[in-house]
Formats: sequence, structure tokens, C-alpha cells
Amino acid sequence: PAVVSGVYPDADLAIMKVEGLKAEPVKFVDEAKLQLGSFLSLARPDGQAAGMGVVSVMPRSLRSSDRAFLGIVMDLEFEGPGVLVRRVEPETGADRAGLRAGDVVLEVTGKKVNGSFELGTLLQRLEPGQKVTIVYLRDEQQSEMEVELGGRPRAPRIPYSRMEQMNNMGGHRYSEVRDGFARVVQSDMQIEPEDCGAPVVDLEGRAVGVAIARAGRIKTFIIPALAIEELMESEPLAPEVELGNSAKIPPPEARRPTVDPFEEMRRRLEEMRRLMEDIEEEGE
Repeated sequence: PAVVSGVYPDADLAIMKVEGLKAEPVKFVDEAKLQLGSFLSLARPDGQAAGMGVVSVMPRSLRSSDRAFLGIVMDLEFEGPGVLVRRVEPETGADRAGLRAGDVVLEVTGKKVNGSFELGTLLQRLEPGQKVTIVYLRDEQQSEMEVELGGRPRAPRIPYSRMEQMNNMGGHRYSEVRDGFARVVQSDMQIEPEDCGAPVVDLEGRAVGVAIARAGRIKTFIIPALAIEELMESEPLAPEVELGNSAKIPPPEARRPTVDPFEEMRRRLEEMRRLMEDIEEEGE
């Protein structure tokens, strides 16, 4: 029998104790050896590869609080140069520094920004708590100010958004938990949600992490080795579920839903028809 002995909710991981199990522990290698384009494979318990892909994004945080936040809403129709501030969010770094609606941000940390994409990309390279110098234009007068960046507030999650409908109609199934992780490597490998939790190995068979979520059509998140080791150094929370003989975990093949492919196609076409009707009604 297998018993859940502890859980790490923020990482969506559980520690299981199996009596009488004789297995050699996995030896992880540092993800620092990975590079963009490195080939990866997910290994199932039966030794077969569940998916193959490459590293598409290097380790990063998916937690909102770990992403730098200036605190402005940009006017996406402004053609530049710079970024027009449409609104300043209260109690943010921009608000405390005195940035106002109508100001045009020209530079951040000495780098010119021409459009919302450039500013957003630049902020992704910065961290909460970091102080940056902003050059801006107000009433045709150029000035500069120092702003302390904050953490991005967590956006409310829509349980079943239109994007979810589009994803499901594409025939793909994604993990229920697929954001908020403290550190992940992103790969384009395509796996089933049931395969998450299995080790991910490189071409030399070295375990570089654990697949934690199928998050998109070509997006799988992997918790790297270093993050797992750091988790193991902390005390897990008490489990809420125990798995005994009456609740054995079936193999991935048994957990995949079996459906009539033609019936599934008809259902998806009907969903698409209804979705298109909704879009047409909103456009009227």
C-alpha cells in the first residue's frame, strides 16, 4: 500500500511512502547544464518515453509576486515614441513616485521603450524591490524619477474562460494546476496530464527535474532539480489523503478517458458552433 506522507501545495507535489519498496533513488543533475534547445524526454515507470521535446524557456518563476510590476495601465493605441500612461494603479511604485495619467514613459534603466511590448519585456528582466530610473515626458517637459518596483498582483482566475473552451476544442487536455510555481523550466514536449510527476531526463539519461504540468498545446512545465532539492530541505505539510489497497493508483493508460472519437468530434463541432454564435452576438 502507498501512503501520502506529506504535501508541498505550492509545487503541487506529494511525498508518498511505499512499504517494502526496493528502488534506487533518482540522481538529479543541476539544470545549469541545460541550454535552450537541449533535448529532453519524460520517462514513465515502465521505462517508455511518454514525450520528447526541447527546452524552450530557461528556469523562471510563474508566481505573480516574483514578477516586477511598475503599476501603470498603458494606452495600447498610442503610436509613440514611448509608452503613454492611461492609468496609474493606486499604492504602487509608479503611484508613490508621482507618475500620472497622460505621462509618456521614454526610458527605463537607461533603455528606450517604444511600445507596450518593449516595456513589458524589459520589466520581465527586473525584480520586485529593484529601484529603476524612469525618463518621462509631461506637458512637453522631459523629467526623470526613481521608482521602486513592486510585485505583480495575482489576477483572478476565470474558472472556464473562452480560451479554455478553445483549448479543449483542439483536442488537448491540460493539467488543472498549471501556474503559480516558484521555478520551472518550459519545454515544448506534449504529454498527458496523467504523466506529470514522472522524471524528465536529458539525452544522457540524467534526471534534470520532474514534469509538473501540461500547460498548453506545446507547453509543459518542469520543476528543475535544484528546486526539488530545496523543497526536500523544508518540512512538508500534513497530508489530507491516504491511498491504501482499495485506492491503488492505476497506470496512465487506465486513467485516460476512453471516448468514441466520432462522438467526441461531433461534441467539439457543436461547442465551436455555439462559441461562434456567442462571438457574433457580442460583435453586434
